[in-house]
Amino acid sequence: MTSLRIVLGFVLAAFLIVSSFMHSVLGWRSLSSQLRNAHAPEELIAHLALGWHQCSAAMFTFGLILIFLYLRFLRDRATPLGVAQLIALFYVGYGIWAQVESHNAFFSVMFIVPGLLLLFAASVGVPKAS
Repeated sequence: MTSLRIVLGFVLAAFLIVSSFMHSVLGWRSLSSQLRNAHAPEELIAHLALGWHQCSAAMFTFGLILIFLYLRFLRDRATPLGVAQLIALFYVGYGIWAQVESHNAFFSVMFIVPGLLLLFAASVGVPKAS
């Protein structure tokens, strides 16, 4: 079971990294187009872009942290996975909030499900000393 959870940790790390690029490129392209169609001021669009791309950078960073954490866990099974659990809880919490506010199932798929899977993957039991 531990091997499955380690592989799942790496898969979710890759998911976060890939989704950070999708968020930054495709997501911003769609949002900025909608803002321009609504005749939003360019200054507003520019400032929203800063926050949008900062979120993408955070997602990318979370993915990198998970890769380094699970690589370390592969070498030493006593490595604590509390940071992965914290990232997972953040993803679930954000996904629930976004789902409630938007009524859009997209947030469940992109945040709640990966967060719950990561929480499962990060709950690997540490072997007890005999």
